[in-house]
Amino acid sequence: MTKIIQISDPHIVAQGELAYGQVDTAKALKKCVQRILKILPEIGPIDMIIFTGDLTDFGKEKEYLLFREIVKELNIPYRAIPGNHDNKLVMQKIFSNEDWMPRMGPINWEIDFEDLKIIALDTSIIGKSHGHLENISLDFLNRLSSLDFEISFFSFSKFSFLCIKSLFNSSSFFKLLKSIFTERFTRSFSNFEKSFLISFKLC
Repeated sequence: MTKIIQISDPHIVAQGELAYGQVDTAKALKKCVQRILKILPEIGPIDMIIFTGDLTDFGKEKEYLLFREIVKELNIPYRAIPGNHDNKLVMQKIFSNEDWMPRMGPINWEIDFEDLKIIALDTSIIGKSHGHLENISLDFLNRLSSLDFEISFFSFSKFSFLCIKSLFNSSSFFKLLKSIFTERFTRSFSNFEKSFLISFKLC
């Protein structure tokens, strides 16, 4: 069985600084890393870690570099999608050596495991708190409709099922889902909703 760890909202700031003048987010992420390393013998190998938004607090290069420095100790494959505190342009620059990171446009990706497909859709807008699925993202999702799989897990940057109204074109998204997944969507919807709620920080 595929084993995934999800981590959300590290909000890393520059070395020596505190988020909101109070929280040492680098220290918190380091503690998280150490906790994972400690429990690995109990839970067994992890296939991937997914960071779901707000890797940094201000979307600056030095914040992403510190983030990468902290998580490399895990030596576990990971992927990420941006949140409203991130800057996808800077993120694409700092993660340009990763094969899952697109060179431009939304940070959308997919990955297949033996028993699981994960689809990540970038809904972030630089400098805005709300989300939007660009046409390229809807096309990306539409392209996947020709593949033979059931919905197992959907990952969005920051926006959960309960606050999907924050996604400006949510109606377009659900209309597309219903049209391209048809029977698969209906058959899998209960699991999809459960995964959706579990997988995101609630607004």
